[in-house]
Parts: sequence; C-alpha cells; structure tokens
Amino acid sequence: NRTRGIRPFAVLGYPSPQTSLEWIRPLLELADALELGLPFSDPIADGPLIQAASHTALAAGACRASNLAIVAAIRAEYPDLPIGLLVYANLIYRTGLDTFYTTVREAGVDSVLVADVPVSEIEPFATAACARGIDPILIAPPNAPDPALEQIARTSR
Repeated sequence: NRTRGIRPFAVLGYPSPQTSLEWIRPLLELADALELGLPFSDPIADGPLIQAASHTALAAGACRASNLAIVAAIRAEYPDLPIGLLVYANLIYRTGLDTFYTTVREAGVDSVLVADVPVSEIEPFATAACARGIDPILIAPPNAPDPALEQIARTSR
C-alpha cells in the first residue's frame, strides 16, 4: 500500500549502467512514485550532487539505450509505480520530440519534466508528451506572475 508520499530521485546510469538498477532497487520498496534523471553533460538546473552523479554516469558509459533499459526493468518489476523523468531539452531535441516521447513511453515513463524550458516555450513539449499519454510536469517558481501560474496549471498534469 503506497500512501506515504515518498518520491525518491535517482540519476539513471549512476554509478554505472551495469549497477544503476541495483542501486535504485532499494528506493523502490518505499516509493509511492519515482523520479529518474537522464544524465546530461551540462545539468545547470541541478545542484552539485546531481551534477556529479550525472557526470559519473556519463563517464561510466550511460547512454539513452542503457537508461531506457533501466526504466523498462523498473516498469516490469513495478507495473503500477508512477515513473517520472527529469530531462534537459537538448536530450529531447537530439532525437526529436516525437521520437523521444514515443521511446520513453514505450520504456514505461508516465511523466516528463523538462528542466531547462521556460513555461513560455513548453507548448511543443507538452503537446508531444500528451499525444503519447505522458503527463507534462512543470515547476511553479515562487516568483512566477499570475499568467505564468495559470499556464502552468493548464499545462501540467
């Protein structure tokens, strides 16, 4: 019965693609949902620990295929656990919006937060996500003006 509100975060591929799932697995026992970060070479929206984990994962050979294989393995083991993905826009642009959202959905992702896209530019990402049954997640900063908060409320799922 997952009702504690626990939503741990882990960087996919950390500490290596071969050991990442074993590192994430203990988190799953208590999780009500899981947020996974795709490692990125310039994770400017993250703090120093997540930046370091991202760099470690990439140095160990983490790539799109290995990361999505980890997501698919988690989904197979925990079919009802909500899985969110934290990603940077360049990782989406590299493959194209349609291909990106299709492949992450096939791996078992339920929601995607694009860390470095402002609300004013999120519409193409949100449209592509929703078309594939993925919930777009947006952050509401404390200093956001009312029109931005209204757009966040309309767009987020």
